[in-house]
Amino acid sequence: CRCRRPPPTTALAHASSSSARGLALLARRVAPLRRLADRVAAAQFRHVDVTCNSAR
Repeated sequence: CRCRRPPPTTALAHASSSSARGLALLARRVAPLRRLADRVAAAQFRHVDVTCNSAR
């Protein structure tokens, strides 16, 4: 089971924050969207984790 993988949006956020430091203003504008996407991904990840644990 691959449920233990972190959500892809966090990896994307890490990559974009580390590589695009010059775009701080853009990042500040995108931050709420990214937070929302992280929340959705975390909810889906939690759901997958729960269903996977119950399937064991």
